[in-house]
Amino acid sequence: MKTPHLDLPNEDDVLQKDAWIAVAYPQRWYTGLVLKESASRGTVNVDFGEPSKKLGSFKYPDGRDIQEVERCFILKTNITVSPSANLRYWVTDNSEDIEKLYRQYIKVYNLTN
Repeated sequence: MKTPHLDLPNEDDVLQKDAWIAVAYPQRWYTGLVLKESASRGTVNVDFGEPSKKLGSFKYPDGRDIQEVERCFILKTNITVSPSANLRYWVTDNSEDIEKLYRQYIKVYNLTN
């Protein structure tokens, strides 16, 4: 079986502080804000929002959800995030494209919960 080509970020690319990224987890992908890269550039500290029911939308909970993420789980970098029309949550642009990439990613890398 031929492995499909996935358009993933280059792990050597520098990630800028305050850049929005999409990260793969076994159960779904999440949008997060880059806080800093590790000195070795193998991991990134990311501040995640709490996902809402609508694909690609999220809000920030009362507490912060900061996690250290290995770069191999980053699906997309420099994505655009905008406030919703009612300003109650944030919306990730191109979330359908990110979802499609995520579905391919979990099949290729056998990422299951």
